Amino acid sequence: MPLGTSFLSSYSALVPGYLPVRIGGVIANIQPVALFCCLLYYTPLPYNFDCLPMSHITHNKAKLLGRVRRIRGQVEALERALDTDKGCAEVLHQIAAVRGATNGLMAEVMEDHMHMHVANPDITSDAERNQGANELMDVIRTYLK
Repeated sequence: MPLGTSFLSSYSALVPGYLPVRIGGVIANIQPVALFCCLLYYTPLPYNFDCLPMSHITHNKAKLLGRVRRIRGQVEALERALDTDKGCAEVLHQIAAVRGATNGLMAEVMEDHMHMHVANPDITSDAERNQGANELMDVIRTYLK
C-alpha cells in the first residue's frame, strides 16, 4: 500500500520528528535522515518479500537487530555531524561508515540465504534450489547496480 491517508489513518503510533514507513508488513518510525540514507541506496526488487520463507532471519534475529541498531547509531552520528556543521571530511567518513555497516548486514543476510535456500543439503527439489539461487542472483544484480 503506498504511503497515503489510509496508511496513516490505520497507524496509531506516530512519533513527532519521525516518519512512519511501511516496509513489507511492518510499520516503523524512521528519522528523516535515516530514510534519506535508505532511499539513497534503495532499488526496488522484482519480487515480493512477504511470500518468502526466511527462517534464518528469525533464527539470527537478535544478531541482525544488533547490527541494525549499530547502523541506526551511525546514521544518528551522521545526522549530528550535519546538524553541527562538521567538516565535509567528517561527514564523508560518517557516510562511509553507514554504507560499510549496511554492506556488512547485506553480506550476512545474503550468506545466510545462500546456506538456507541454495546450499542446504535438506533441499531435495531442484526447483526449490533454483528458486533460492534465482532470488539471490536478483538481489546481487540489484545490489551491484
